[in-house]
Amino acid sequence: MRAHAPQPALPRAIARLAALRAASPALQHGSYHQLGVQALWLAFLRDSPEQTVVVAVNADATPTTISVAVPPAFTSARDLLDPAGPVAIADGRLHLEVPPRWARVLELRR
Repeated sequence: MRAHAPQPALPRAIARLAALRAASPALQHGSYHQLGVQALWLAFLRDSPEQTVVVAVNADATPTTISVAVPPAFTSARDLLDPAGPVAIADGRLHLEVPPRWARVLELRR
């Protein structure tokens, strides 16, 4: 690898995302449901019998707050990409902040 690569953190980020996908049944073979799309972000749900995951991606250079409806059976979520404690679901909506040019991958919990 070049010492002065234009995106030196990219290989590590790709490795993290690949490992996350390899460990997640929903990301590997779950059904896809779009939850929301705006100019600089998108959110979708992947659902398998073993797991339900919400992926939110922010392409903006600043953090963004996303609020999307999730199936009513779920009451909280756990971030699989950057664990920092549970994320609450209120009134059937998942409210989360997504860092700039990054994503959140949340496993929904009952």
